[in-house]
Amino acid sequence: MPKRIQIDLNGVSAVVVLLEEAAPRTCRALWQALEKPARTKGIHAKWAGRMILTYLEKENQVFDPTQIGQENATVFPQPGDIIWVWFPPGETNTNPPDGGWDVSIIYGPETRAFIPTGWQPLNVWAQVTEGLPALAAECAKLQLEGAREVVFRRLE
Repeated sequence: MPKRIQIDLNGVSAVVVLLEEAAPRTCRALWQALEKPARTKGIHAKWAGRMILTYLEKENQVFDPTQIGQENATVFPQPGDIIWVWFPPGETNTNPPDGGWDVSIIYGPETRAFIPTGWQPLNVWAQVTEGLPALAAECAKLQLEGAREVVFRRLE
């Protein structure tokens, strides 16, 4: 049985399956990072489309992000994709000082990985398999209502 995680946003939960064959390094690293549930703030993307951005907090930063590299990468993610990308410190003006440990939720079509510096390939490491319509509705609200807590946790 594939490894699964749960995403909680504003009282709505979704189940996500890891794509271990397509993105083994990313899955291994993020599974390790979720030994403790990751509680973070989700914000709506500005340029990318239907995407909620989250950064892993310090307590979940338990691997070397420079060792992941690109795998199963795309610049046109699909609804239900969960992505990973790491931005080195200073690469964009919106990153935290330690870099952008970005785990994001793609909740709708016509999303693109375009940032102020240009196209940014994203690793697709997991896919929502249960609860996408309700999760997408909550994600869309962040565009008008602002940041909300997002929790990623292992399902074992």
